[in-house]
Amino acid sequence: MPPYAGPPDDELGVAVSVRQLMASSDDIAVGVTGCVAYSNGFQLSLAIRRRPGTEPPVQHRPGAYPPEPFEMRARVAIRFADGREGATSGHVPSDEMMDFYRSWSEGKEPVEPPGPVVRPMGGGGGGTRWDLNYWVWPLPPDGPVTISCEWDAYKIPRASADLDGSALRRAGLSSTKLWEGSSS
Repeated sequence: MPPYAGPPDDELGVAVSVRQLMASSDDIAVGVTGCVAYSNGFQLSLAIRRRPGTEPPVQHRPGAYPPEPFEMRARVAIRFADGREGATSGHVPSDEMMDFYRSWSEGKEPVEPPGPVVRPMGGGGGGTRWDLNYWVWPLPPDGPVTISCEWDAYKIPRASADLDGSALRRAGLSSTKLWEGSSS
């Protein structure tokens, strides 16, 4: 798998202290709840909470087909200090991952994207809480990293927070390999 697909298997990563409210209203709150940096990128955790007792604006149908429409998907975007941006929506693979799989299946050498690549890494929820995890590749340059989230179906307007890209980079570069001579 390419480095933009996820964290290296032979690293535990380095936790970066982050717990920041991005936005809140009378009924909804969005925040960054965690970050772990690796030698090639970082995993980001977001939390979305809805006030108990309020009616959800949308009723999900588990296992519904066709897949959820675009407005049902949470959109997460990353902007590095040098102006590069990447985003993803829902739990579908990013365009970069789809390009990798397409090239691989056709026997071609995949082209490495410029980044940042934002890839869903699981999560879930329903009712009053959602916890979402994302992989972001590569490590950011020095300066702010702006994280934004919006979710039309749940009336969450674009909310954002800035993280310290220098701290993420230092943490990632200090992540150690678990075994000598291993490669991710």
